[in-house]
Amino acid sequence: MWRHSELGFPDHAITEARPEVSLVVRMVATVGNYDHIVDWELKPSGSIKAQVGLSGILEVKSTTFAHADQINEEVYGTLLADNTIGLNHDHFLIYRLDLDIDGVANSFVKQNLVTKNVTGNVSPRKSYWTAVRETAKTESDAKIHLGTNPSDLIIVNPNKKTKPGNHHGYRWIPGTQTHSLLSDDDYPQIRGAFSKYNVWVTPYNKSEKWAGGKYVDQSKGQDTLAVWTLSAGFELRPTNFFESNPVLKVLPHKPVRA
Repeated sequence: MWRHSELGFPDHAITEARPEVSLVVRMVATVGNYDHIVDWELKPSGSIKAQVGLSGILEVKSTTFAHADQINEEVYGTLLADNTIGLNHDHFLIYRLDLDIDGVANSFVKQNLVTKNVTGNVSPRKSYWTAVRETAKTESDAKIHLGTNPSDLIIVNPNKKTKPGNHHGYRWIPGTQTHSLLSDDDYPQIRGAFSKYNVWVTPYNKSEKWAGGKYVDQSKGQDTLAVWTLSAGFELRPTNFFESNPVLKVLPHKPVRA
């Protein structure tokens, strides 16, 4: 989980480390021709990581073509063998997270890292960056399309604070992200309107269980979505949740050497 060598003392070299230990809970769901390997990784630091891997066999269709040089039309895939096309398609993996961070009263905070210009003669520097926090007031405020702008997404309990006064929270750290390539008026995109944003945060509603609606292939794209995340993997990491580092209780591999 960490290692450090302290060289600030002339006559002493202090090296310390804590082992990385994880509990992984795994299940495999076979759906059609794919096997979805779902992992939940739990760490002593309080971190929770989720990951999905896909195995199985490719989705294919037949074709009259036996060689790539023969193809003179859109075949919607790649020629893999004689008369066999591997189809172009995509997978959107959705997690519904009902988070109760130290209680049921939670708020969603987006913390943006923004550039500030230095004015006056207070510093020879011309700019710096700072963190600007925004608490979502409405569901529209909490629809997130992840891009290249650096930001943190944090679920906090506004009623619970650490000794220094920071709200207890967990930070959501995305894995690899994607977005739909379909046009908004294409009916598969209308049915899968949830794919337009990477994260949706809404008040808890027991009936809102499925991102695509209650009935398969019949969503009108307006089904409301507790935190939904569109991702092949993510991490929930404690942010100002503990009064001290819980990993300090983990024994090192061997005693500190001085």
